[in-house]
Amino acid sequence: MPVLVVVEGPTDRATVEAIAERENLRVKTLLMRGNNPGKAVRLVKAVSRTEKPSKVVVLKDQHRYPESIVNRLLKRISSSLQNLGVKVYTIKVRKAIETWLLAGLVEREINAEEIDDPVESLNHILIQRFGKRYVKSPDLARSLAKSMDLNKALQRSQTLKTFLEAVKDP
Repeated sequence: MPVLVVVEGPTDRATVEAIAERENLRVKTLLMRGNNPGKAVRLVKAVSRTEKPSKVVVLKDQHRYPESIVNRLLKRISSSLQNLGVKVYTIKVRKAIETWLLAGLVEREINAEEIDDPVESLNHILIQRFGKRYVKSPDLARSLAKSMDLNKALQRSQTLKTFLEAVKDP
């Protein structure tokens, strides 16, 4: 049975699926569509009626929200899913999922999670390398996730490392 991974949007889905594919991990991604913990819970419960997931991982981008708000959302989701009978991991992604992409694409040593605007930084890198702007899209995110240096990304992004550890945890 695959791991259920709940993400906010299509770009997050594409990034997670590309990384899972690279690591030969079976995941099924569900779209939460923003800050709706109730929808995340309903999605997981609906899928769990027909499929028994091995575990559930919920990713929530922090964006510009205070940490306390994101933590409260994740706690609400976690407590609502505790009766499923599977382990539930909630992971706060620092800033946005683009942080993971940035961590694997930047040449210099950085802590990608300390960058205030990872989307703008990713945009700058793509303009330098390819002469093209970063336009948030599933296809581009998938392509970048497949081509980034995953080992570098794991060293530079604690939340990516936490995510992969959660998915791989038996």
